[in-house]
Amino acid sequence: MSFRLLVALASLALAASLHPSAQRPSTAIDPLASDLARLVQAQGVSGFEGDVAAAIVRLLPAWAKPVTDEAGNLVLTIGQGSPHVLLTAPLDEDGFIVSEMTDEGFLRLHRVTTGARHRLYEQFHYGQPVVVRTPRGTLIPGVTATISTHLARGAEPMTAPRGLGDLWVDVGVERRAEAEKLGIKMLDTVTLRERWQALAESRLAGVAAQARGGALALANVVRAYDQRPAASGTVTFAWVTQTVFGVRGHARLARKFAPDRVVAVVRTAPAREADPQGDAGVLGDGPLVASQERVQEARQKGVSVQAYSSLRGPAAWPAPLTQAVALPVRFAQTPVEMVDFEDIVALTELLRNLAGLPETGKGRSEAGRPVEPIAFPSSAQQARPFFRTLAPLIETYGVSGAETPVREQIERHLPAWAKPETDQAGNLTVTFGQGSQELLFVAHMDEIGYQVAEILEDGSASVRKLGGFMDLLLEAHPVLVHTARG
Repeated sequence: MSFRLLVALASLALAASLHPSAQRPSTAIDPLASDLARLVQAQGVSGFEGDVAAAIVRLLPAWAKPVTDEAGNLVLTIGQGSPHVLLTAPLDEDGFIVSEMTDEGFLRLHRVTTGARHRLYEQFHYGQPVVVRTPRGTLIPGVTATISTHLARGAEPMTAPRGLGDLWVDVGVERRAEAEKLGIKMLDTVTLRERWQALAESRLAGVAAQARGGALALANVVRAYDQRPAASGTVTFAWVTQTVFGVRGHARLARKFAPDRVVAVVRTAPAREADPQGDAGVLGDGPLVASQERVQEARQKGVSVQAYSSLRGPAAWPAPLTQAVALPVRFAQTPVEMVDFEDIVALTELLRNLAGLPETGKGRSEAGRPVEPIAFPSSAQQARPFFRTLAPLIETYGVSGAETPVREQIERHLPAWAKPETDQAGNLTVTFGQGSQELLFVAHMDEIGYQVAEILEDGSASVRKLGGFMDLLLEAHPVLVHTARG
């Protein structure tokens, strides 16, 4: 029996690609964005901040030789005598550790930190690409499992909040022994893979971006000097560990130092000033200080700041000795904390003034270095032809009405004898054989997402959902808006 075989790749009506920053090109960006992206990309779950500390050291000038204390704090002291000013900024972030490996190879998690108060913190990690960091620094890719919207409809409320018990990490193995063979052990840290996204208007969003921005500002105070500056007394810079786990890093510093003044760069906690979307202060209007008195002091020195009465410094020193400052932030305690580079510049100047260090006259550098994506160890499976074919298809966007890039990728993989045709709807078909009986195979080229419905006065967009999926999987994660310009 002869028949004709028709292979059709359908272009169906869905929109707005939701692939995050995994495809971000390695290009030069604003120097502050480049530096901040490196700090955000470095994983530093509280108690495991070594990668972030190493990233800070790489930013410092050659004359700066910080030491690491028993708690992992990175400490640099210049000058001598009185007064002694101690400036601190956090290295760590909220996060998880591996608490169990099941017989089937799944990893279960435990929240190691106490700093995140957002009630959806665990949900932000549900159904997401994650990274397991081994003690040797190897990064093992994985995903947190999610239910199928098609199979689970009617079984449970699709909008029910997800908690710690819903987080099951799949690293692609079938047995516990296979997970152990990858090098995974109990207490290894687990964090989101997609950690930052550069935005318009000199802004960046990412994991712990407020804390990392504060750490960068403190580093920028030091690296503004080509040689060790002359200090009026003693100035100690400390990038501090475990600030969201019992304030242990600050406690270690308090046992070593008895400063006359402590200036602590802190995270903002939920407060009366914070609106429902987690804003603290106004982005671009300068760093936050705890009182109007501090506002006047800063403005007299030419630094624009904002009053934010809920700031609290670490309890390791008496309150009268401690001054808390912070970066303004939007979407606090989510994976897309948003900060403004101009606030980092202003915070750097504020910290320099509070330290009593001389001006340098230096401006911002002109170009940032490229930020490379996270590197994972290769596997035998990734070398197979199947993966080499599949990867570019997954990485190519296919929004509704604009599936041309996907279609072109498919055509590149077709054999020479195939004569593909594209109809008016954008469907790609390959037909071969002969006879009256037809077999039709259909595969989708499109992807689920959102479509911009309205651009609001504040620059945000109202979107409509296209396709069947759970909104919670996209909440507080980077997305890309595909414009008519491509």
